[in-house]
Amino acid sequence: MKTTPDNDDVAAERTATNVIGPGAGNEVARPASGAPKPAPRGWPAAWVCRRIALVIFGLALAMHLSISVLALLLGFSLRFTVIVSEIIALLGLSIWVSARMGLPLSETLALRRASPVHLLVALVAALPLQVFGGAMQYLILQFWPNSSAVREMIERSLQELMRTDTPFDVILLFFTGVLVAAVCEEVLFRGLLLQLLARRSGWGSAILLGAVLFSAFHLDPIGFLPRLPVGLFLGLLLWRSGSLYPAMLAHGTFNFVGLFLMPRAGDTPTFESVVMTGLWAGLVFTAILAVYLRVTEATPPSIGESPG
Repeated sequence: MKTTPDNDDVAAERTATNVIGPGAGNEVARPASGAPKPAPRGWPAAWVCRRIALVIFGLALAMHLSISVLALLLGFSLRFTVIVSEIIALLGLSIWVSARMGLPLSETLALRRASPVHLLVALVAALPLQVFGGAMQYLILQFWPNSSAVREMIERSLQELMRTDTPFDVILLFFTGVLVAAVCEEVLFRGLLLQLLARRSGWGSAILLGAVLFSAFHLDPIGFLPRLPVGLFLGLLLWRSGSLYPAMLAHGTFNFVGLFLMPRAGDTPTFESVVMTGLWAGLVFTAILAVYLRVTEATPPSIGESPG
């Protein structure tokens, strides 16, 4: 006996077919017309990347200063203040921006495996670079007024930061000045900002502007010029290797030499010995950099379309 379907059942079946479609269960339902479309994900348009980078830089600096002032007013130590401010204002901000772009951290922060040659150069070149920068800063101090309030504030902060009265102080100094600084500062300046700048104007001008921003962020007029070659070298490492890890290693080694080795170098140096040592260190660093650029090829991180 043949069964005739009820008119109501036929109408319901047709309605469901029109709404869901014949391939129900195999397709994702489309949003109704008029529903807001999701924001585009990925790197921003190249023409606006420099502005975005400068806004992020200003926001990171404002957050860093605000957190530092608040922590110091609450009575926290300078080391604790540096740790908290860098983790929140540099590392945290970079991760948040990356999440907003909807890209994996391996792309926005260049967290990729690096060839051993890049790691070796990062490790070896950091020593002469620190000696050269230290000599440059020594010469600047010779012409900087001793009674300067800026000089007194910087020297007082360095004394507190570098205090090593107990083994715990040594461990905390290493964690603060080497590990935290190398990771957080590189994530922001070479991982995120440098890639945004390169997307707008190419790697050459991006490395230069990135080094200026990196040096200016420390708010240290005495150390501004000595930090410029450091920022340039770290940017070159990212551009050459395509990875953030060599820059992290170089930054950490650079700080380790400055915080732990150079203060224990011995007697107070003379003006002539500092000049000669700085010149030799600069020549050694230049030779290492020349060989590095000769034996490697540029393999920068993929940032989509950019001018160069």
